[in-house]
Amino acid sequence: MRSNITPPLPAMRNPGFADYAALIRPEICALTAGAVYTSAMVSGGTNPANAVTFAALSALLICAGIMSLLRYFSQEQDGILPHTALAASITFFVAATLSAFPLGANMALISIAAFLFSLIYFWKLRRVTLLGNLAFAALVVGPFIFGALLSVNPLPGLFLASFLFLAAAGADIYNGVAAMMNGKNTTSIAEKYGVNRARTIAAAFLLLAIAISFVPFGIGIEGYIYVFFALAADMLLLMAISFHKNAVIITAFSAVLMAIAFGAAGVA
Repeated sequence: MRSNITPPLPAMRNPGFADYAALIRPEICALTAGAVYTSAMVSGGTNPANAVTFAALSALLICAGIMSLLRYFSQEQDGILPHTALAASITFFVAATLSAFPLGANMALISIAAFLFSLIYFWKLRRVTLLGNLAFAALVVGPFIFGALLSVNPLPGLFLASFLFLAAAGADIYNGVAAMMNGKNTTSIAEKYGVNRARTIAAAFLLLAIAISFVPFGIGIEGYIYVFFALAADMLLLMAISFHKNAVIITAFSAVLMAIAFGAAGVA
């Protein structure tokens, strides 16, 4: 005889310190602050020198706000209420805006723009084919642009950001292909146009990144040391196109090599 008694739902646990700490994904936010510092340093540093510290702090707080916003839009059952995540997100963005004011009103406006853009991304853009991939890439390179705009000579940092934008867009498309192949429901290019077309578009972005990597040497702002590391980064992107199952990881290593290319050239 079948019982009509519905088993009780498990009680929602109270979130602990680890849950609130994980809310902001500190490892990602530390990398974000490091991206600002890296971009500023490869572009000749900042004037005054301590401006990069305020910029890195602001970027870290912006990242914490974005991660909290991501939790608000997700369905994770970690005990943290959605309105708590939203309140934390707004608090972090306000703190980021205040920490950016010593850098000038324009930098504070960038903090506000980052909040609005991330809100639109998680609400709508990430589910829009191709535009979502480009928006994701923009979020990735935002810290690099932030650091470059504060520096003495922004061009190297902006070229680094351009390379990373194209590489991140391609890697995100490859990631969508992998998700679909694993049976996940996505709104990716692969889902809409097929795997082969998605891989072709992803490869096109990576090839554009390779083309961009030659421009700093071509216009004379970087030398042969840059070319050595840039060629290594480009070879990794070609490997990502050939071995697309590991494209995301390979592209990440390529991005690190490109940052080293600009950094080593700046030191030399």
